[in-house]
Parts: sequence; C-alpha cells; structure tokens
Amino acid sequence: WDHKKQIKVTKFDGYQGPDKAQNGGVVFKNYSTLETAYEDLKSGNVDVLRQIGPKDLPVYKTDLGDRAVDKAYSAIQTIVPAFYGKQFKDIDPKVIQGLSMAIDRDTITKTV
Repeated sequence: WDHKKQIKVTKFDGYQGPDKAQNGGVVFKNYSTLETAYEDLKSGNVDVLRQIGPKDLPVYKTDLGDRAVDKAYSAIQTIVPAFYGKQFKDIDPKVIQGLSMAIDRDTITKTV
C-alpha cells in the first residue's frame, strides 16, 4: 500500500471458493477532494466512485453517459465527534448535549 494514496490488492490464485476473482486485483485510491476523484472518473482512471460532489450532480449523467448509475442503495453516513478525545476531557456533558441538540435533523433529512 502507498500511505494516504492507494491500496492495491491482488487476486489469490489459490482461492477455492465458488466466486473466483475475474480480474487481477483492485486498486483503492484515496482522494483529498471529491472534485479530483470525479475528474479521474471522467477520464477513465477510476471505475467506481462512491460519491459525486454537489457541483457535479447536475452534470454527471451527461459527463459519464452510459457509465452513470442512478439507483437507490442502502447506506448510512454519519458524523460522530470523537468525544473520547482529549479536547472533550474536561467539557461539561451539557455542552456535548447542546451540540447534539443544535443539529437540525429534520432539515438535514428533508434536504440532503
């Protein structure tokens, strides 16, 4: 693996299971921005992208043509502060509760 850049995995020729790999391996690339990842997707340097950035949502079907996939899938994305970290060590629990209560979940659910 190449730290913070990519992880390469190769198929195991000795695999005895029913679903043998149909390729030589997979490269998992790490990107610092969605825009950079999307440019690689458009240019054919990446086959699959988990998420399209907001600015590219209106044009991805045109950009990708028959490579674009628009299907529902089951996923959960969360934002979880590391409350166990040292920056929260001496914080009053009511502050953490206040942070939680300040999130407008209804608006997020309806608009995202």
